[in-house]
Amino acid sequence: KAAHQGSMLAVGVELAEALTLIAPFGGAVSIAAINAPTAITLAGDTAALEAIAAQLEARGAFNRMLKVEVAYHSPTMDPLLDELRECLADLETGAPQLPVYSTVTGERITDTAFDDEYWCRNVRQPVYFFKALEQLLADGYEDFLEVGPHPVLSTAIKECFSRHQVKGMLLSTLKRGAP
Repeated sequence: KAAHQGSMLAVGVELAEALTLIAPFGGAVSIAAINAPTAITLAGDTAALEAIAAQLEARGAFNRMLKVEVAYHSPTMDPLLDELRECLADLETGAPQLPVYSTVTGERITDTAFDDEYWCRNVRQPVYFFKALEQLLADGYEDFLEVGPHPVLSTAIKECFSRHQVKGMLLSTLKRGAP
């Protein structure tokens, strides 16, 4: 239902600058993810994101449009939230049996937080990957496995390792174009 209604743009700026970049667009663009101190993803109106990309390109700053059909974590998700809430209203939750660090809250989850409202926040609010990773590092975790078709978060994880002077291990399950 939200396909082709917006875009996503990865930018190599800090959060404060990202907020300055999106401010002129009056809520048409959101912070979609904070993956590392200088790895932010923006989402929303395609024309607005193209204008931001042009600004960054003009000064040689990293930016890349992501190849996605849906502008997750942006205003394009708002019309879906009531239906999602309704579909998940009967969801039964329980406290996690293993440590779970949420990129919705950026913290370790210890209670029954995975209700319908949690999943609505997951769809609409920013991804706090960096905050969750910092909490993992603070709790002593140093070895990570990125599960997915390509290691898209490896640079962000390495940036966090460097920032916290951690010599952690990072492995990935798959890499595009490699066996």
